[in-house]
Amino acid sequence: MCFIILGMMGHAHGQANNTSADGAAWTEGATLTFYGDANGGGTLVGACGYGNLLATPCKLMIAAGNPPMFEEGFGCGRCWEIRCVGNPGCTATVTITMTHLCPCGSDTVHFDMSQPAFHALASGPAEAEQLVTAGKLQGQYRRVLCDLGLGKAFTAIVREATNPSFLSILMRDIPGAGDIKTAECAPGGGSTFSPMTQDFGAMYNFNGKWTSPVSLGLTLGDGQILTGISCIPAAWKPATTYTCK
Repeated sequence: MCFIILGMMGHAHGQANNTSADGAAWTEGATLTFYGDANGGGTLVGACGYGNLLATPCKLMIAAGNPPMFEEGFGCGRCWEIRCVGNPGCTATVTITMTHLCPCGSDTVHFDMSQPAFHALASGPAEAEQLVTAGKLQGQYRRVLCDLGLGKAFTAIVREATNPSFLSILMRDIPGAGDIKTAECAPGGGSTFSPMTQDFGAMYNFNGKWTSPVSLGLTLGDGQILTGISCIPAAWKPATTYTCK
């Protein structure tokens, strides 16, 4: 997967410096830790509600963000490039997707990474062991576009709580900015979109009678609009993954 640097996108925390070779600045001041085991155990679900992350393009390259980064769920799906500093084992960079909330105290920026993602801050096993032994690192970070290999498609999963008077959908695998500003739906195969409300994380609800098929529209944090026409089919089933494009 490739990731495109976002020059001024998103929220800036701390002081930006140390410009990279491609001209995009890194921001100082991130605290980096890890949780879960070396195989990703303990990290496969999170507050964004994505479910089993092994079924997603980001897999184990994930992190929990502290409240200012998680932004009450609006930070879900954002991609960040991270590197650590101040330790001889800091020899590589890694791009993560935010999938969870970390109650990480008073840090301005804190990425609590899966252990596989934390290992990826190093270029080899010996260096990775140095980082794990340290446990807590200082780092630099920058926002990047998410290229999940799906073009402009995104994933929608109808949640179990859905009924004829209530539609609840998990939005996942969002390309580009990765985050959702607003979500809309057009039930019954129509072209009139109605707003959905955020439940928590990346889950959005429509309260009212509805019929299938359903089209979905997302406005991302950078203003890009993604639309899936009738991507929830007439014969939809709960807990089923649908591709919207």
